[in-house]
Amino acid sequence: MTGPLRILYLHQHYSAPAGSTATRAHAMAAGLAARGHDVTLACGRYDGAETGLEGRFRLGRRQGRAPGPAGFGLMEFDIRCGNAQDRAGRLLAFGRYAAAASGLALSRPWDLVVASSTPLTVAVPALAANRLRGTPFVFEIRDPWPELPRAMGEAPGWALAGMEVLADAACRRAAAVIGLTEGMADTARARGTDPSRLHVVPNGCDLDLFGPHRAPWRPDCAAPWECLAVYAGAHGRANGLDALLDAAAELHLAGERRL
Repeated sequence: MTGPLRILYLHQHYSAPAGSTATRAHAMAAGLAARGHDVTLACGRYDGAETGLEGRFRLGRRQGRAPGPAGFGLMEFDIRCGNAQDRAGRLLAFGRYAAAASGLALSRPWDLVVASSTPLTVAVPALAANRLRGTPFVFEIRDPWPELPRAMGEAPGWALAGMEVLADAACRRAAAVIGLTEGMADTARARGTDPSRLHVVPNGCDLDLFGPHRAPWRPDCAAPWECLAVYAGAHGRANGLDALLDAAAELHLAGERRL
């Protein structure tokens, strides 16, 4: 296949740089668009995210262009999801997004689908387009599913069994599989991914947002000579923030009061 591709990029938790969550999908979609491809990114409404779209939702969706010079199209489904929801609410949001994205994946002649997981259910529309329309897809593993929900007790047994089948199918039928870490690549390999189709593409930092050209920020209570620790990651149960609280408690017991 040569020339520009019509690419459907599926990431339920998308955010532009103005949001307070990961922007990997934004950077990847912008990079593909910069290479001349016609990219449409489909997402839901994720807590803390900013898509840049401001129009009203019509029939459960709204469309537009990514903010700034990114150069790709956006379709946002009116499906809220976030860490503050209970398990049932998140599972329902995952299923609703998978259904809506499947309709989009089957409604147009895409040349390629990129399915970026988490959640794992993002693989459903990619597999549907592959089976019913022969559309190749790239499967990106950003979190270890179903290993993560199993370890946290976040899903019933029947759901975990279904996730096992879905993860195996995605890893085996994808034209390429991307893991964020070597460990995730090992997981894909164990699920049947051909090593020749497996790639590790780790996370990075957008140097337009981070770098010496940006003025450093410190809270007023932190003196210039004091140590300032910042945690800028996700704040869900899976992220083990109790370790940070335990460390603060130990420092307090040791007499440290600058916390």
